[in-house]
Order: sequence, then C-alpha cells, then structure tokens
Amino acid sequence: MPISEVFPNPTVKQVIFQITFPNLFYIESKIGELQMKIMDKFPESALVFQHKVMFAVGEDDKIDDFRQKIPQEQVGKIWKFDNPTLGYQLQILSNSLSITSGFHKTYNNKKSVNRFRDIIETVLKPFLDLTHLPTVNRIGLRYIDECPFKEKTTQSFRSHFKSCFSTTRFSIEESVEHQYVALVKRGEYSIRYLEQYNFNTNPLLMNS
Repeated sequence: MPISEVFPNPTVKQVIFQITFPNLFYIESKIGELQMKIMDKFPESALVFQHKVMFAVGEDDKIDDFRQKIPQEQVGKIWKFDNPTLGYQLQILSNSLSITSGFHKTYNNKKSVNRFRDIIETVLKPFLDLTHLPTVNRIGLRYIDECPFKEKTTQSFRSHFKSCFSTTRFSIEESVEHQYVALVKRGEYSIRYLEQYNFNTNPLLMNS
C-alpha cells in the first residue's frame, strides 16, 4: 500500500541518487550539450580536477625508487552543476553520475510539488539520450534522516521508529551505534539495504 501522507516535519536531511557505469572516455564530449538541457535547474557549473596524493616516509633514495614503481594516475575530472538557491547538486565523472539534495523531502509523493524523482528524470533522460550507456553497474538511492526524539530509551525509540533492529536483544539505553545490512535478490537484480543509527549525535542521525 503506497504512503500518501505528507508529513509536516519530514526527517530527511539529505538524499543522494547515484548510478555507476564502466569508465567512458567520451563522456567529456557530451557535457556541454547536457549543460544546456539542464541549465534551468542547475544554473551554476564548475570543472574540478581530482588528483590522487601519495605520502611516503623514509630515505630519499628509497622514496624515489618507490615513486618510480608506482604507475602514474591520470587526473580525474568532475563536472559539477549546482542550484545553490534550492540546495541540490549534480556531479558527473567518467564512470558515475550523482545527484545530492538537501531540499527535497519526498521521492515521488503525488501531493508534493517538489519531488526528488522529478529532478532525477530531468537529469537522467537527457544524459542517457546523449551517452547511450552500454551498461549500468549500480543504481543507488540513499537517505540521511535527522530524527530527534525526547529521550534515549528503548520505549521512546519504538514509539518513533519501525526498525529492523531487535531492541529486545540490544537496548537503546546501552547502544552507541546500530547497523543493519541486507543483500537480497529480486529476479536478475540485487538490492542492498542499509539501516544505520548513530546514538552519539543529537539529534539522532539515521542512514537508509
């Protein structure tokens, strides 16, 4: 049964969508055209160069010998597109696309005018049309929730959350951090579910 309620105080602090794919060197040639198609949603842009840094400690001659044995990595490029007014960002690398938002509070609730799925479609449709990805390695959707509750007790936790954790076996009073991971098969696809609570923060942070 789909959830139709629109909560007055949603707990979502940040949501991230990501797809990964094989390293494609022709991505760079498509960025300009993609930028024109999404500029109304992402008005600011930047190109960031990513370097890998190596630290070595020891005698100079041994460090030089060690450095020569390490393959020279190419500089990675990250194309960033921002909407600073609303607070969401798109990042594209040669092997991934990520959308991060601190603005959206629902994925596809029909009663909301600001759905995260709409932004995903705005980006993903022209991106796929332009790049013709031969395959996708992974699709991920992650929520980081800020979940305050009155007191750190098992009773309070149960009244606020419907969790996969066994509070009968591990009481909230004694807990520092909980983490639950499940990997399940759905046909030819795999779904990884992660639920994590950090009880040392105030308000409580939950990843899912």
